Amino acid sequence: MNHLKDKTLAYKLHYITRMCMNMLNQEIKPYGVVHGQVPVLCCLHGNEGQTQKELCEQIQVEQPTLANTLMRMEKSSLIKRIPCEKDKRKTKIYLTPESRPIITTLQNHAEDVSQWMLSAMSDEEKKEFLRLLDIVIDTLDRPKPKRVTADQSRVIDRKELE
Repeated sequence: MNHLKDKTLAYKLHYITRMCMNMLNQEIKPYGVVHGQVPVLCCLHGNEGQTQKELCEQIQVEQPTLANTLMRMEKSSLIKRIPCEKDKRKTKIYLTPESRPIITTLQNHAEDVSQWMLSAMSDEEKKEFLRLLDIVIDTLDRPKPKRVTADQSRVIDRKELE
């Protein structure tokens, strides 16, 4: 960890994400799925028939990125697209019978990676870490002011985030 001591928060978050995704890819490789497909499968699980636009909003990815992911998933028989009956311009996305049985397994592997990542923390530290991440997520979900410098930053009342 010493090599990351002086790195920025953004660098550390990216590093953690990359490490977790590499670990998850190794775990799910035998199922013919890569980490970018897991959020799609999880979003469709229990909520099939979403449009590409709806999935983009839920997963927080750009439309071209999701379009490529869906194309690969369709070729791998993980999803199928069916034209919307009410609006033929829209296409609804569904899981295939081949993909349904592996979703719980994929979710378990993702949970295993998360548990491993936090395994050096006490239960109290885990709760605090997740609580702090929720604060960061809530903050990032709000519109960002044009520029906030270190002198202008202040502690935001949690009620302001609601």
